[in-house]
Amino acid sequence: MSKHNFMLFTLFLLLGTAISDQIVSVVSTFRHGARAPMSQSSWDKGIWPQGYAELTPAGMRQQYLNGVEMAYRYISQSQTISPTYTAAEIYVRSTDTNRTIMSAQSQLFGIYPTGPQIATQALQQGAVPPFKVKNQQQYISALGTNALPNGFQPIPIHVVSANYDNMLVGYTTAACPRFAEILQQQQESEEYQRKVSIYSRGLQNQVYQVFKENVTYEMAGYMCDTLTADKFHGFPLPDGVTDDLYYEMYANQNYTNSYFYTPEGARLAGSQFFQAVINQFDGTINGTSSIKFGFYSAHDTTLIGFLIFLGVWDGNNPIYASSLIFELHNNAGNYAVHISYNGDIILLDGCTDPCPYETFKTMMEDKIVPNVTEACQLQGNGRMLRYNYNPYLDIDTLT
Repeated sequence: MSKHNFMLFTLFLLLGTAISDQIVSVVSTFRHGARAPMSQSSWDKGIWPQGYAELTPAGMRQQYLNGVEMAYRYISQSQTISPTYTAAEIYVRSTDTNRTIMSAQSQLFGIYPTGPQIATQALQQGAVPPFKVKNQQQYISALGTNALPNGFQPIPIHVVSANYDNMLVGYTTAACPRFAEILQQQQESEEYQRKVSIYSRGLQNQVYQVFKENVTYEMAGYMCDTLTADKFHGFPLPDGVTDDLYYEMYANQNYTNSYFYTPEGARLAGSQFFQAVINQFDGTINGTSSIKFGFYSAHDTTLIGFLIFLGVWDGNNPIYASSLIFELHNNAGNYAVHISYNGDIILLDGCTDPCPYETFKTMMEDKIVPNVTEACQLQGNGRMLRYNYNPYLDIDTLT
């Protein structure tokens, strides 16, 4: 074979591989965008017009740009989903908080920035409510052929009450009472007691000197959440908060926002989500489902649990707008899963990238709890629970 023909043959093989490898289904779960602190603090110098715990304009932009990237990957590049919104292709679910719902809306706007048109002149005039709208004709004229102003595309977002949401906030004691027992068991462990002792002999006094508050070990990391919101939005931190102090408090948060994720805890919190991933991918492979993109808008604690379920968490709290993405690839009938977290490839222990689908499915099913609701019941036979309050397991203080 001549050098020229060899090069053509090689190019043909490469192109054939690229064409045959298609992304046919995607599941994305992400933390909401930047938000205001969870609650008021006397020392907080931030300005939060919408109130505490709400998504800020910066968080909206983060998620919009997330959506722009999703559109590039899965519409422009891979054609996984249609260039215009198709209800049968997309499923969106959020936790029951304003910031996660608005984060989903913002990201979806980045994917589908324009919506449908009203085709006929008659319908443009006739698509009105059964009562007279003030200045109705003015609004109709301004809309033109757009169904909504600026061509907006509404997309449904499904929400489950937090008390029953074992998929996205299954780590809360309201959704899964068993976590109260896990929390107590972990707080009785040598590791936890050692960390509390170290905190009480050092960092606790530093925190008091700056904030003039006696802050428990569990709450020091949660206090850091307010500092993180201030830092992100460019507001000044209280006098005396050095980089060293901030990162010590941040390290505390990394632990207090995760130590309850024992192997059992991670399985309880992650099982319904990973079952949903398998169900969607199975439906794509078997042709029994039209869903090609599943979106799940949630919290940092949610993502920590999912990453621990996978065995890949690096110990750092997910930052605003972090994304964990699962892609199902079809290469000439061979299915495999590519996983990424904030753009970095995730390699599962004992698998390649991409991971053969049947291997991935077996690995997930080995950990999935079949009946999470049943497994989440208290097991202590009336034993009195005594544990230090942890805000990350409270549905009213989800971060």
